[in-house]
Amino acid sequence: MTEETDGGEVSVPQHTGGERFEFVDADVDGHGLHPAFRGARWENIRDAIHTRPGDADLPTG
Repeated sequence: MTEETDGGEVSVPQHTGGERFEFVDADVDGHGLHPAFRGARWENIRDAIHTRPGDADLPTG
């Protein structure tokens, strides 16, 4: 259960124990990784995610 605050931030209530936690199904439709990232090392994917557009080329493998 999440609640949205005035600033658009989401707060998640703390688990207090006792009740069983279950993940919500978060399946998404898609076709896997973008072709430029298939076979790429995690470090390359991570670096591409954490850069501004134009700062780095997509990894080639």
